[in-house]
Amino acid sequence: MKRILLVLLLICILAFPGCMCMHRWEEATCSSPRLCTACGKTEGAPLGHNWAERTCESPKTCLSCGKTRGDALGHAWTEATCLVPQTCSHCGKTQGVFGYHSWTDADCTTPRTCSVCGKEDGIPLGHSWVEATTELPKHCTVCRITEGNRILTDPRFTTASAQPLFGFWQSRLSVTGTDVGYPDLTASLNCLVSLRLGDRGDMEVTVTALNMEEFKVSLNAYAVDVIYREFASKGLNKTAADVSIRTLYGMSVSQYADSIIADMDIEGMIAAFNRTGVYYVADGKVYYSHSWEGKMDASSYTLADSRLTLHSLAMAYGKTLTFDRDAETPGN
Repeated sequence: MKRILLVLLLICILAFPGCMCMHRWEEATCSSPRLCTACGKTEGAPLGHNWAERTCESPKTCLSCGKTRGDALGHAWTEATCLVPQTCSHCGKTQGVFGYHSWTDADCTTPRTCSVCGKEDGIPLGHSWVEATTELPKHCTVCRITEGNRILTDPRFTTASAQPLFGFWQSRLSVTGTDVGYPDLTASLNCLVSLRLGDRGDMEVTVTALNMEEFKVSLNAYAVDVIYREFASKGLNKTAADVSIRTLYGMSVSQYADSIIADMDIEGMIAAFNRTGVYYVADGKVYYSHSWEGKMDASSYTLADSRLTLHSLAMAYGKTLTFDRDAETPGN
């Protein structure tokens, strides 16, 4: 009986092939549903693409089947720096090598700095300050920057060492021929030097000639002698000299000598010693000038028994003058 049933089933299959298929399925893909490779029957729907967004180096791509769409983005490179190589701003990929810092030295206000990227290293050196003087304001000896102004009223004239010098002083100055460029002139011009040192740094110097007329007589005699010697060097005696001077200038040798002395302006030479200026006292010296802005001259000094001695005084041919207090001057 079983044998008969099997035969009948086989006849049925052979007679009606469309009635029954032993399906051999292939799984669905991104674009195709499930498919029977035997009969072509489909089942379900395609899976659909699983797209991954495009990158710098790859287009938009299906992660399931590998299909692509469009183009890659392409790298957006930023330039290399001292610390970072060339870098893509999209994906962060790098290429090449980075450079090195190019350091400039630190200065008073800026630390060591890379001239390429601006990176700073360390701290500034700081200024090397020198305090203000009467000649220069406070300044840095490295970068030369200044602060404020130079000292216009030096406070040192009010110090304890300056106070004993306040007041009026008198000394004698002898101007010799050597001082004025005539070393063989034996006569001297004697002068009275009046010095006032104020308690606010103000100073006055007045020089008065004491024997001007007597000195001019001696100077005339010296000039006449020089003229005769000049003629003698050319083989001419005094008579010949007198005739030549009178012929050339219409005057005697003595008168001609007086004209030379007048041209010398001795009074003006003496008046050049007179000055109104400023001073201060420091380190055993008196510093003085026409103004606080000017360069200060300096003379060492001693003060003993009410006598003030100024050594190597520039305003007196470098001489040392000893001053006594002027008791007759009002206000002492």
